[in-house]
Amino acid sequence: MADRDPYHSTDYVTGYPQLQFLSQNTGSDPRQSDDPFSGGYGLMQPSRHRGTASGYASEQPYTTTSNSLPREANPPSTIWSQIYGIAFAAALFIAGISVLAVVTAMSLPKVQVGSISVSSFNVSESQITADWNIGFHITSKWIENYDHLEVFVYYKDEFISGIVLGPVQLRPNKPKLLQANVIASSKKIRRSVANAILSDNKNGSATFDITLETCSVESPSEENPTLI
Repeated sequence: MADRDPYHSTDYVTGYPQLQFLSQNTGSDPRQSDDPFSGGYGLMQPSRHRGTASGYASEQPYTTTSNSLPREANPPSTIWSQIYGIAFAAALFIAGISVLAVVTAMSLPKVQVGSISVSSFNVSESQITADWNIGFHITSKWIENYDHLEVFVYYKDEFISGIVLGPVQLRPNKPKLLQANVIASSKKIRRSVANAILSDNKNGSATFDITLETCSVESPSEENPTLI
């Protein structure tokens, strides 16, 4: 009976395959190993990774990839949606203001000065005397009823004099002629204003501003309308 080589035996004595050891040498016989501590058997190479031995697979080192980044609090799409919403709200606000301005402008009556004359004009160092006779037409697209009209005369930002007219009733697209006689009798003014008026008058003419303010009423009086 031939001798069996215990190092290359393929018999399954215990029912399990026998471990095969490789020699550290290039030879095929592990018993010819030069390492006196190896006992002729190949040594297991140490692992490059340090860790605690366990029966579980070792965890891989954590690597950061683009897919593992935390989600942003406000994604770009959400930010753009907010911007579009704000822009849309601002556009609606501007459009509403524009429509309101157009409607208000259409509802205001149109005033056209037909004639104006000044008499008894006199300016001293701190007083002014003048008589302005103003004729103007006022027209409205709607039925307008004013409790009174106020006509004022200014020199730049200095109030000179004024008069109250009314009540006045307007019919749609029917011009109404109004006369206003604004009188300033020894009206006290600032000395700087008086000097400016005198200087303008010496250079040819002094310019005055005329303003008209209205005060409308909700329910007009049809019994005694005042026609001026």
